[in-house]
Amino acid sequence: MGPMDQEHRQIPRRGMPAGKVLLGGLLGLGIAALLNAGALLRDAEQKPLGTDRDISLAVWEPVEALSSALQMTRPREWADEALGRDPDAELFEFLISDVAVAASAPTSTEAEAPEAAASSAVSTSTPDT
Repeated sequence: MGPMDQEHRQIPRRGMPAGKVLLGGLLGLGIAALLNAGALLRDAEQKPLGTDRDISLAVWEPVEALSSALQMTRPREWADEALGRDPDAELFEFLISDVAVAASAPTSTEAEAPEAAASSAVSTSTPDT
């Protein structure tokens, strides 16, 4: 083997073409969307009325219909059942009620704040004579 043969010898490539990697990623996201379509649709239905909700429903209703037709909702249902989750329960219900209770109940510093502000205003104001 001469020096010319060594120059033309190709080094084997390691890795994959970017197109295959991108296709694999998109395929994985598609499968994840089909497996979680029911939850994604419930999230869309719980959004406040408006354009964002309409767009979410327009996207997730057909995905959920396809997922149901292909029985791809079953693994999620089995996992929820195995973990003891109620699929019909509202998401984050406990957080909303805790925040509402915490927001409506004044803290001790908030209750004392008007009295402290009034007493400081009285003590700092002196008549000009």
